Amino acid sequence: DFEKAENIDPEDAETYFNRGKLHRNQEEYNDAVINFDKTISLKSDNAEAFYLRGRSKYSLQQYRAAESDFDQATDLNPKYGEAFYHRGISKYNFRQFEESLELLNEAIRLKYENEYTYRLRGVVKNRLGRYELAIDDFNKSINFDNTIILSYYERAIALHNLGRFSESESDFEKALELAKQQKNDEMIAEINGLFQDVFGHNPSEEEDE
Repeated sequence: DFEKAENIDPEDAETYFNRGKLHRNQEEYNDAVINFDKTISLKSDNAEAFYLRGRSKYSLQQYRAAESDFDQATDLNPKYGEAFYHRGISKYNFRQFEESLELLNEAIRLKYENEYTYRLRGVVKNRLGRYELAIDDFNKSINFDNTIILSYYERAIALHNLGRFSESESDFEKALELAKQQKNDEMIAEINGLFQDVFGHNPSEEEDE
């Protein structure tokens, strides 16, 4: 019981840290931030507290404040791959693509490797026009998890920009198939619209015929 623990020792940083994690897991982000604030005030070298406070602020759409916390986390722990990944997300959201790429490279160098790091790095490379390199990252993302719609969708864009139209069309169709399986109406509409613009027909309408 964290409340009782606080009554026993209100200056115990670990108590506030654990309460912050509990609130964050329950999506009570304001309360999480309050407890991570207290943790940091008592133990200012806790890299994970900065990182988790940043994640909580990000969930509250406090993006600049979140970025600052992610920066602090990696300053305290230069081997914190997950925090580098979230710094990369922040830079991407602010359309600072070169900076985002550098941070994602560092996250992967530190072995924070999963479908999300490779997919985002692929997206960043797409935005920078580095389509061949982007495709390599989407391939790796798909090897981790072959059910992520955006990996196929973004790979389709890269393939199309390289003039590999048949492969691009196949990836758009796979993305659409996954979107329908996952009942993701927003992505279904987006894929159908882009497919219509790029290839001149709507695959969903053809299925209904």
